[in-house]
Order: sequence, then structure tokens, then C-alpha cells
Amino acid sequence: SISASSRRKVEVFKFVCSLLDFRDLMTLAGLVAALMLRSYCDLKVIHLVTGVEKSIIHRRREAFIETVKKFACMMLPLSFINAALNYAVYELSLQIHTKLNHKLQSKLFQKMAFYQLTHPTTQINSLTDSRVVNPDQIITNDIQAFAHSVSKFFSHTLKPAIDVIMCTYYIS
Repeated sequence: SISASSRRKVEVFKFVCSLLDFRDLMTLAGLVAALMLRSYCDLKVIHLVTGVEKSIIHRRREAFIETVKKFACMMLPLSFINAALNYAVYELSLQIHTKLNHKLQSKLFQKMAFYQLTHPTTQINSLTDSRVVNPDQIITNDIQAFAHSVSKFFSHTLKPAIDVIMCTYYIS
């Protein structure tokens, strides 16, 4: 039997997948490509760092200087790849945010349904007023946070999988 928490996670995953279209999948493919490049660069940097350590241990000055130069040259492409990763994550977040907004707006205005917030307390002290002042802004912020969390989830889930595949391929 599946727990209630697991069922809820599956429902959220299905909901998020229903939001994705071709453009989003292309952005996700770009994210995967950037993650693969990042994994390749990580392996290259590890190789260069071990080369630096090896040249220090064996006291080879020329090899040390050459390896440090190669290491320094790797930093510029690595910074571009990191920027591309951040761009892909934020682009995916924006696309999900836009689609989620459209879906919720169409659902809210489908039958011209509006909402009202009620407050259980009858006497409200102005110092301890816990009423929601701007519910529209709170909903917007929650949608934005959810979209960003989903795009980060894709990034953080795909990165270890790609690392394992790339390391296995590189080692074999």
C-alpha cells in the first residue's frame, strides 16, 4: 500500500508534468546538456588538480606550471557553463510559473468564482492583527516559489544521475 505522502507526491509530479510542453522540454534538454558539460568539466578539473598534486609530490616545476595554466584556462569555460545552468533553471522556472498562473486563472475565472477570506476572531487587536492583508500577492509569491522549487528539483535530481553516468563512462 502506498502512503498518503507518496500518493500526494505522485499527484504533484503528474500535475507538474501536465504543465510541460515542447518548449519546456527543450529548456529541460538544454539544462541536461549544460549539466553534462558541467560534469565533463568537473572530471577535467579533478584530473588537473591531481596533476598539480602529482607535480608537487615529484617536484617537477615545469609540469606544475603547465598544469596550473591548464587549470586556469578551465575556469573561464566553467563560469560560462555555470551561467548557462543558472539561466536554464530560471528559464524553466519562469515557464512553469507562467503556465501555472494561466492554469490557475482559467480555473478561478471559469465560473466567475471569487474567494473571500474569513477571520475567526471577532475582536482584532491592531498590534496582533494576523489577517492576510494582500492574498493576491501571497498567492503569486507561492506560485513563484513553487515554480522555482520545481525547476531546482529537476536540476538537483538530474545532476547526480548525469554525474554517475559520466563518471562510469569516463572510468571505463
